[in-house]
Amino acid sequence: MAIRKFILATDTGCDLAFDWLEAQTIRLVGMPLAMDDQEVDTAQEVDLVKFYTDLKNGVEAKTAAVSVGKYVEFFRELVGEGLPVLYVGLSSGLSSTLENARQALTILHEDLPGADVRIFDSLNGASGEGLVTYLAWQLREEGLVIDEAIAKLSEIVLRVNGFYTVDDLWHLVKGGRLSKTAAFVGTALNIKPILDVTPSGELRVVARVRGRKKSVSELATRILADLEDSATVMIVSSGDVTDAEGLRDKVLQDARVKEVIMNQLGPTIGTHTGTGALGVFALGKQVRE
Repeated sequence: MAIRKFILATDTGCDLAFDWLEAQTIRLVGMPLAMDDQEVDTAQEVDLVKFYTDLKNGVEAKTAAVSVGKYVEFFRELVGEGLPVLYVGLSSGLSSTLENARQALTILHEDLPGADVRIFDSLNGASGEGLVTYLAWQLREEGLVIDEAIAKLSEIVLRVNGFYTVDDLWHLVKGGRLSKTAAFVGTALNIKPILDVTPSGELRVVARVRGRKKSVSELATRILADLEDSATVMIVSSGDVTDAEGLRDKVLQDARVKEVIMNQLGPTIGTHTGTGALGVFALGKQVRE
């Protein structure tokens, strides 16, 4: 293993496994979460079975951006370890948290002008952000210095493709991503939306299919339509993993797939999807449009 030449950090929107992050010394800042106005520390592993059960039972969950003050403390602690810091953050198209990180860095530089912290916009969320973080980790393990890693990530970040579907349309209504009328009609007709992420890191609906089985097949078809050789594919799901396992089996039939990493959707994104969300992410050959 190469000597690590920079500190790698991310947030809990990445949905990478806590034990893996710890094993690879990837630092984590928790995204704020409140359950019925009770704060939950997402920087510690959350009991996701209880979390999704609470959502089903009507417990109100609210997420927020990481505060500027919390970022200042987080970056100050990392800088104190004496290495440059690369922070891979949740898409600026999905949350204001990255802008808060930039403001925090300006404040930090007033006290520590030489603090070398780089903020990298993943332009993605959930395991899309997780895949960008994973690729940054691979570059660090290869021995790249921080400038080389950022240059490489900048070349490939818009080739990280991701497609999602949800089972409960009403959670999209709560998040302002779907109208009540569309949710009512879609639920009645068993319509499932297929979403992707734009080049600016925002969610959009790219297709609608009838039924869960077709939506899972559509995810596989779309992710395999543009795939690098020896690709790492990440799949994320909330609640029952049966469909996630079915999706894994479909993509593993493609010889270009080197490995599939299965993740659980954490509360940062899961608050807005509920149970039954499913996503798939991989590095393609073309820049996404």
